Amino acid sequence: MRRPMLWMTVPFMIGIVDADYWARSIWPFLLSAMVITVAYSFFKPSRVAGWAAMLFAIGFVNQTFHLRHTPENDLRKLAGDKPQIVSLTGCLATTPEHRVSEMRGAERLRSSVELEFAEIQTNWSTLPAIGTVLVSAPLRLYKRFYVGRKLTVTGILEQPPVEQALGMFSYRDYLARRGIHFQLRTKSLRDWRLLDEGDSPPMPLSVGFQRWARDALSKPLCE
Repeated sequence: MRRPMLWMTVPFMIGIVDADYWARSIWPFLLSAMVITVAYSFFKPSRVAGWAAMLFAIGFVNQTFHLRHTPENDLRKLAGDKPQIVSLTGCLATTPEHRVSEMRGAERLRSSVELEFAEIQTNWSTLPAIGTVLVSAPLRLYKRFYVGRKLTVTGILEQPPVEQALGMFSYRDYLARRGIHFQLRTKSLRDWRLLDEGDSPPMPLSVGFQRWARDALSKPLCE
């Protein structure tokens, strides 16, 4: 069979796309896919269609579970919809990314990083929680912040913005497909408190190389 990966990938991707837009019960899709798979498996010329139906079902179920399954200690059940000041404790899932933009003639620096948290602290209680949140800061995070570091971050927890008009980009949907449903906005470096200063994990070689390359490229050629 020519291009076997193509017919295996396309049904799986179609299942993922359908799950993004299907808001009703998933059982009609699953039962239909199961019936087609079983029926076509008895006929050798039609087994490709059976495999396609099964791959469609796998992609559909995987994406549906990813988007709809909400554990009891998920932040969507603990935090609610309104913005609030919280402290999240966990480990950095990524190394901070820095972006410089220009607004009204002045440069604006912004850092963002993903945090896998295990605890949330509010004004009323401290609860165990699981999930990933996107943390932002209006500054360049120092070199001691990298993937694997354990810390507590305090800021304003809120849901990402939605599209401003029909057909425009929805930042909330984009992050939701990555399993991120909240963002945490911090104001200063005082909102970031490292908890593993005495026993910090080693910096990954890839992170060290990226930082060295960035510093080297930022220097003038005459140096």
